[in-house]
Amino acid sequence: MLTWQELESWWTHYDPNELVAELTLDQIDAFLATAAGTSEFAARLRAARDRRHTTEDAREPAEDPAEGDGEGEGGGRPLLRAI
Repeated sequence: MLTWQELESWWTHYDPNELVAELTLDQIDAFLATAAGTSEFAARLRAARDRRHTTEDAREPAEDPAEGDGEGEGGGRPLLRAI
């Protein structure tokens, strides 16, 4: 399974001119639909994150830097999971 870290900056490894010559129109359309859906989901996720942090900031005192690294429960880095 691919993780977000594996996908980071993937687009820097490909030339659109080469891909358009190699892919079918259906493959390009499928990619574009996935990219559009991903972008729309990212906007909703960003808005949810901003609402959550705005609400948390309004009702909770700032976290003490001495209390862990702030990267999720157990000190691990939280991952996005499919629903």
